[in-house]
Amino acid sequence: MFWRAAGLVAAGALLTLVLLREGSGYHYGGRSESYWFRQLGLTMVTTNGFVGTADILAFPGQKYGHSPEGERATTNAFAQMGTNALPYLLHKLAGHTSAVGLHVNTWLGKAGIKRQFWRNADLERAQAVTALTYLAGRGEVTPFAARRIRALATDKDPRVAASAGWVVLLIRGVPDK
Repeated sequence: MFWRAAGLVAAGALLTLVLLREGSGYHYGGRSESYWFRQLGLTMVTTNGFVGTADILAFPGQKYGHSPEGERATTNAFAQMGTNALPYLLHKLAGHTSAVGLHVNTWLGKAGIKRQFWRNADLERAQAVTALTYLAGRGEVTPFAARRIRALATDKDPRVAASAGWVVLLIRGVPDK
């Protein structure tokens, strides 16, 4: 009983750390870029080149895609943040699901808690592809970002490489310098 309680306290502490690190520096309409990011639809790129989209995916405790805000409001937010959103989007494009997060979610599931406390990096990568597709269409991908995306297209993780490779197709005209 003691170890179960200690485990729940530790999980609560880890959840608090995760929630605190989600802050971001750029805002639109009084909401952070992480808020707007969570509203984005998903553009999923498979390792064999298939591309699919989804407006919304929901799991217990997590929702990916257009929820209280509509698609227009979300794209307006990214249009206003413009190139300022690129570092955040590049971070999400390159992201991997935390091994600790996977273990905590698994452990909590075995304890009967079905809520997902860690966001899925593959689904967040799909949201980053959506935003980068939108910004690329507006010509708002900087040379630095283009260089980083091209480097990610050769990443050792095939899921990261496939997603970045899709974005590379959209930014062909952006120089590296």
